[in-house]
Amino acid sequence: MIRSLLAMAFAAMDGEWRGEAWTLLPEGSKHVLTQTERVGPFLDGTVRVIAGRGHEADGSVSFNALGVLYFDPDQKALRMRSWTQGRTGEFPVTRTATGFT
Repeated sequence: MIRSLLAMAFAAMDGEWRGEAWTLLPEGSKHVLTQTERVGPFLDGTVRVIAGRGHEADGSVSFNALGVLYFDPDQKALRMRSWTQGRTGEFPVTRTATGFT
């Protein structure tokens, strides 16, 4: 059941992706970088791993993150744990009309 839930909800994300991304810096300026993402199932489909890196124009890595999507049987809910730049977080994953938050 967990495998099929994660596969149905997130299989469209699977693969390797690369493209332009941007973020707003604290002073309000827009910073553009090249983002790469690798997404796929692990542990017999019971978790989905998302690994992302942001590359500057000179090729250096300025962003590096790892996320794991999973179904929490105690809460009966989809969850995501993420790690980036010395920080970690645990978040609920909620369906919306156009996808997920």
